[in-house]
Amino acid sequence: MVHAVLRALNNFQSSHQVFSQQLPVVVALSGGVDSTVLLHATQQMSYRVQAVHVNHGLQPAAIDFQTHCQALCKQFDIKLTILQLPEKLTPGSTETWAREQRYLAIYTWMLQEGLQNMILGHHINDQAETILMQLFRGSGLRGIGGMSPLAPPNIDDQRFAHFRVGRPLLDISKNQLIDYAKSYQLVAIEDPTNQDTQIRRNWIRQRFLPSVIEFYPQAEIALLQLGQFVQDHFKTVDALAADLLFQTSNENQLQLSVFRQLSDLSQTEVLRLWLRQSKIRCGRDKLLELQRQLQLPQGGIRQVASGWQVFVKQGLATLILDINSHE
Repeated sequence: MVHAVLRALNNFQSSHQVFSQQLPVVVALSGGVDSTVLLHATQQMSYRVQAVHVNHGLQPAAIDFQTHCQALCKQFDIKLTILQLPEKLTPGSTETWAREQRYLAIYTWMLQEGLQNMILGHHINDQAETILMQLFRGSGLRGIGGMSPLAPPNIDDQRFAHFRVGRPLLDISKNQLIDYAKSYQLVAIEDPTNQDTQIRRNWIRQRFLPSVIEFYPQAEIALLQLGQFVQDHFKTVDALAADLLFQTSNENQLQLSVFRQLSDLSQTEVLRLWLRQSKIRCGRDKLLELQRQLQLPQGGIRQVASGWQVFVKQGLATLILDINSHE
């Protein structure tokens, strides 16, 4: 019988066509069971992949993770690239800094190598934790939808806007991953910081969620259903926004006389989609500020973020990208 992990990978490819013979897909390899299973499963499916491991250098065990990943990729005969993070010189959360720098390092390397697609080993349990974290952060309804199976990078940098980040295992539980690893006798290495409940995600995973499940055994399933409901809802919202954008735009320019007749909520969603068509991810606060500025009668520049601006002239809004903003 085909293992659930391999079926999930096959279903992901059928839906999204990420793997190809032209360019390898990057597997972000930490050495933990999740990414180890993902790497092995892609090999079992004969997909063209290569791995990348980021040595963050924040703990003595970091070199052990790197050595483990090197041995693993040698065993699987898969090309591995090791990236090093710079020294942390700024104040603030080390956890947040390491996560942002890790992805920035990977995307920068992918850009240099001409690669576009990356897959991660996130699973059902990660999704439930993410939904809770987004809820506690006040991330808004879209945030409560959790992680998407395939999406652009969650980073405000136009250089990487054409990249795609996939999560083929979002329908797979941690226990299923462990079962797969046992079935194929895979060896993984556990990050000791996963036991540190001072880290918010670990606290949710080890303390908060188990306490909730004790009283509400279906809580994790309910969270996943909530996330799916929110994602489905915004698919409908985005489809309606696409119709409105078609009515409001002319050759990628917004006709402000028509745009201003829309409701506030419709304006927000039309703007979000208009920017997204140019691979621009804009947070809600900046989106609302741009929406406010587009109500002003005079022409000229409207700018709420670096890297792009909107030029208004004769009732038309034109998006202008600053191609030199990252040089």
